[in-house]
Order: sequence, then structure tokens, then C-alpha cells
Amino acid sequence: MPEEDRDWKGAMEEENVEIISCEAAEAIKRFREGDIDQIGDMTGKQLTESVETARKMMNKLTDAGASPSVDVEMVAQEASKPDLSYRIYSNAEATISQLQKRISRLEELVNSVPADPLQPGGSLSDIAQTISQKMALLEDDKASAADARLGSLLEKYKQVPESLQKLPDLHKWEPVFAALPAIVERLESLAPVHQVAARVAQNFLNLEKCQAAIQSQLDRSEATQNELQNAMNQNLKTTAENARNLTSRFEKLQ
Repeated sequence: MPEEDRDWKGAMEEENVEIISCEAAEAIKRFREGDIDQIGDMTGKQLTESVETARKMMNKLTDAGASPSVDVEMVAQEASKPDLSYRIYSNAEATISQLQKRISRLEELVNSVPADPLQPGGSLSDIAQTISQKMALLEDDKASAADARLGSLLEKYKQVPESLQKLPDLHKWEPVFAALPAIVERLESLAPVHQVAARVAQNFLNLEKCQAAIQSQLDRSEATQNELQNAMNQNLKTTAENARNLTSRFEKLQ
């Protein structure tokens, strides 16, 4: 805003009056076409404010198109006169702040991903991916694996009552649980004695095996002696019989 026009900023204007200069209008046109960022004393920010103000003014004129008191073409012709000037009163900072808030809100809505993609707010790609994953579970191999898994779970579920029946037996041993550490410590201290006892028991087993072997040999020796005794007796009888026969024959010869 030029220096000579700044005193108009605080002046009261009518509600539908927008003030802009022809130079500003030309600058707005060139700025919107991307020609330059600064024209004369007007910066890009001022031009942006001018654009916003011009847009508001044209919206008001368009909304009032049916009103007989407003002629848009006449206003446009008057605005094209070189000697005509307007002043711009714009609250651009508040407008930009509101736009930034709205943009931030839109970014939050776009970037927000719900825990369940099928709930409202999920993107179409997430929903499609979730549906494809759930459809993949209906394949034959996965369905058969799920059936086998369900069968095993059913078997385990049937075993639950048996486990519940064993719970009273476990409760009976609860008083012993407190004494278990002392019992374990005592058993660990007696471990050498148990090892010696195990060796002694093993030696006794070996002695019993040796005794059984000796007894078996003695039995076989006794049987052999009996057979030998019987053979000797038979031989003695035979020898005695032979001696008697010889004696009788000698007697006959004499």
C-alpha cells in the first residue's frame, strides 16, 4: 500500500466496497501468469493479497448478479479507467492461518491409518491388501492346514477335563512343596553315600554271579564223580567176576 494511502486503512468503508488500483490490477495479472515475483514497490505477498481481495470482490459481484443495483460490466469498465484507483484492505495473515489449519487437518486425515484397515478412514489400497490376505486364507492348502490345526486343538480341548481331574491330586502335595528345597539339599549331601552303596550293591551282584558259577561247576563235578564212581564199581564187579572165572578154570585144570 503506498504511503499516501496508509491513512485510509483505518477509515470506515461500506461492507461491499473493495479498493484496488489499476496498477495493482496489472501487477496481479502478471503475477498470476508467473511473469515476475515483484513489480515496483509491490512484493509477491502484496500481490497475493491483491488477488485474494479481487477474488472476494468478483465473488460478491457474481453473487449479486440478479440484483438490479449492480452491473458487473459497468463495474469492469469503470475499473479499466486509468485514473481510477482502489485501496486494498485485506486480512491475509488470518486467512493464511485458517488455510494452514485446514491443510494441516487434511494432512492428518490423509496420513491417519486406522488399526483395522476395514474401518472408516483406511485407504483403498490397505483395504484391498487386507481383503486379499483374508482371501488367501481360503485356499485349499491353507484350509486343510487350518482343519488339521483345529483337529489338534479339539483333541487338546478334550484332554482338559482329564487335567482338571488331576488338580486335586496336585493340591494334596502342596504341603510338601515347601520342604522340597531341604529334601533336595539333603539328597545332594548324601550323593557320595549313595554312590558307595551303589558300588557295594554292584559288588554283591558280582559275587552272587561268581557264586552261581562256582555252584554250577561244583554240580557238574559232583555229577562227574558219580559217573566215575559208578564206572569204578562196574569195573570192580567185572574184575571180581573175571577172577572167579579164572580160579574155577585153574581148579578144573588141576
